[in-house]
Amino acid sequence: MKKDYLGKLAFLPLTALMLCACASTSVDTEQVSEDSTTKQTAEEDDASFISTEEETVFSRFAIGTGYATIDEGYRDDGTFISVRDSLNAEFTIKDMISVIKENYPLEDISESAVDYRLIDCGNDGVEDMVLKLSFDATDNYVGIFVFVCDENGNLKLCYGNDEYSNKRVSINDCGFFRVTKSTGYTSFVGNTFAIDSEGDYKKVSDYEAINFADSFSDADKYETSRNLEQAMSDWMEKKANADSSEKCPDVIIERMILDNVDYYLCTGYDLTITNEFIDFCTDGYGIQFITEDELSAITEEALANMDMTEIAESETDVFAPEDEEEEHY
Repeated sequence: MKKDYLGKLAFLPLTALMLCACASTSVDTEQVSEDSTTKQTAEEDDASFISTEEETVFSRFAIGTGYATIDEGYRDDGTFISVRDSLNAEFTIKDMISVIKENYPLEDISESAVDYRLIDCGNDGVEDMVLKLSFDATDNYVGIFVFVCDENGNLKLCYGNDEYSNKRVSINDCGFFRVTKSTGYTSFVGNTFAIDSEGDYKKVSDYEAINFADSFSDADKYETSRNLEQAMSDWMEKKANADSSEKCPDVIIERMILDNVDYYLCTGYDLTITNEFIDFCTDGYGIQFITEDELSAITEEALANMDMTEIAESETDVFAPEDEEEEHY
């Protein structure tokens, strides 16, 4: 059965999903050996080392004894992290940490903890790795990186993002990402995408929600967004002239962009006010809102067309704390 959340693809952060039953480990960088300067041997680079019970190319990289390279298609979606042009052809986890600490804007950043999970990007049956570097900074900075193995078992860094006090990055066990960032009291933006089995970035959707105090970040690109902002302005002026106490109703406009087509939802706690505003927009500005069920159907079709239905359906957040209760949205 399809999951209800597919309709909105994680407009809110996943704050409480169970930890997946996949391989994991956590080490402190202080445990990384200062003597780990010898590169992996040809035997260690063999693909047979991708999945073993005691040691893998992933675990060796996570503890500082293994090397990786940056994939030519590496994508960096982070606000702070930028490692591609700063690392040599082959690098260790300690090299990554050094680069981030040198470029991070806060002065009080301290040593990080290294955590990783084995996932299956693209659901092709081959193990990949998502690595988390948690820095003790004032805004709870976390770096998220995805590595895949090539056919010879060599690690390639293919994707990077970051997480901090008002930004949440969630990854399921098939490499499907949901990213949300708060931009105001009731406004936030987000996007969904997947890292496939080759380590390539596959965008699914963009999302933005605003209240009456805000504007869409790129309204100039979308005629409906421009019309909506005009409708909100006219609505508030109309209410002010009517001496109404409800000059700025508790209404949220949500926009989902799928395949360069923008769709709009209008929600609010007061159904009467929300419906009044919807009628105001429809009658005076020709704006058509869709329902959550309609958006769910559109989203499911988009995922099916991209062969991502099964990849996106997993509700697992691989870095969610074990003691958090499950929360749906």
